[in-house]
Amino acid sequence: MAGRRQAAIALGSNLGDRLGNLLAAVRALAETDQVRQLSRLYESAPAYVTDQPPFLNAAALVGTSLPPLELLRRLKDIEARLGRDLGPAAQRWGPRPIDLDIVFYEGQTVTEGETLVVPHPRWQERDFVKAPLADLCSAGPGSSSGGGASGSSSSSGGGASGSRGGSSGSEAGTGQGGAAGDGGPAEFSAGGGSSSAGGGRGEAAGGGLQRQLRLAASLWAAAGGERQLGTPDLECVLPMGRLGLWPWQRRTQVMGILNVTPDSFSDGGRHNGSVAAAVAHAAALAEAGADILDIGGQSTRPGSELLTAEQEKERILPVIRALMQEERLARMPLSVDTFYADVAAAAVEAGATMVNDVSGGTLDPGMHAQVAELNVPYVLMHMRGTPQDMQQRRHTRYGDVVADVAAELAGAAQRATAAGIEPWRLVLDPGLGFAKTQQGNLQLMAQLPALRAALPPPLGGLPLLLGPSRKGFLGKLTGRERAADRDFASAAAAALCVAGGANIIRAHNVEAVRDAVRVADAVRPLLVPGLS
Repeated sequence: MAGRRQAAIALGSNLGDRLGNLLAAVRALAETDQVRQLSRLYESAPAYVTDQPPFLNAAALVGTSLPPLELLRRLKDIEARLGRDLGPAAQRWGPRPIDLDIVFYEGQTVTEGETLVVPHPRWQERDFVKAPLADLCSAGPGSSSGGGASGSSSSSGGGASGSRGGSSGSEAGTGQGGAAGDGGPAEFSAGGGSSSAGGGRGEAAGGGLQRQLRLAASLWAAAGGERQLGTPDLECVLPMGRLGLWPWQRRTQVMGILNVTPDSFSDGGRHNGSVAAAVAHAAALAEAGADILDIGGQSTRPGSELLTAEQEKERILPVIRALMQEERLARMPLSVDTFYADVAAAAVEAGATMVNDVSGGTLDPGMHAQVAELNVPYVLMHMRGTPQDMQQRRHTRYGDVVADVAAELAGAAQRATAAGIEPWRLVLDPGLGFAKTQQGNLQLMAQLPALRAALPPPLGGLPLLLGPSRKGFLGKLTGRERAADRDFASAAAAALCVAGGANIIRAHNVEAVRDAVRVADAVRPLLVPGLS
């Protein structure tokens, strides 16, 4: 076959190291084919045979020179290498370490009896297939990808109707149980088709694939879209390092701030006196309702002087190690707030499970490659310049702050994924207070749905982190000069961010913000889209 065609490959696993199995399959695909894009990571309840573990699902957009039947044989070979029983005695809808299926194949429909049918004849019935397909649609139903305003936000409404059971697989005979195929941009021949594997006319640049994905995105949105996510039936998850998979859509998560800096703008270094003081404050944050602890040793207030990586490690590593000695705190996600690759690596070795980079990779060119190896989530924040100069006019001038921030976040995310960070490990932060004017901060808070809609898939459906806590723009609005006096304003800002689709709120006063976001969580599913 001349040139390469695109195919949407669904991946699923519910035995053994599920994430490890998916990653091994992606690496195996990359040995001979181009893995061009990955979806979000989904966990789903099993269907058909329900007495088995939940499935972990993803999908890949692959560029291949193999015709469909040869590609299928390649997938079966990978499955066998990863331990799947492909013998006649294998349970049709039963557990499996890996499940790989062709959902769509560019320019062709295939009917090869019991061996291969492409597109899968039942993909439209399965929400666990449509959701990931919508992730990878370059232009979803209408003007957005189906993630948009309803956001990948938490809880609102009911579980995925089709739960998940069989894979969206293209292998008609085996009927795979759980691969929620979220395929990459794939082509759809609307009727299911009967041309042979060798026939069919390809379309330039995968245009037919995009039509298929737009249909999938439209069907997903019509069924409720992102509002169906956030239950044990169907939800997106983050691989949280040593803690395993972390569901983030059921409700808003509160990230408690643990500064071990002597010059923090908000708390004046109150927790910098000793490791014991930092651990005591961490315990208080957890007791107040924090879901995540964010440990930082570097002040990023405007005009602050930067520490070296070694100085930063001297501050934070003893604290992280001490937190790991506290049973309750060690079970919590521990985030390290750093823009240094070396600090990130040392912190994860000490026990951190997330990297929070205010620079999005701009202050240390080695950060993305380092995080790719660490296999933990990466909070990619938008900032221009450095903490020393970020509030200069050249950095705070935007044509359209929402569109510009979305475009710059997308560019940074593209660089991160090119370095090897899977999209399902990214958390996006528009960077309130970083290279923004007061008006710019307010516009971002007010237009979070537009920010999501402006991000290409799957970025528009990733977790969104906002950190308005005690920021200077709140002080200007309320007349509160002392950062510690801005907690009421911070709680109000947090609730507004959650109503707009934020999934994680970074906070100093966890108790106040926790209550505010619980109210916002209850209201958010009832908001009328487009009504202001």
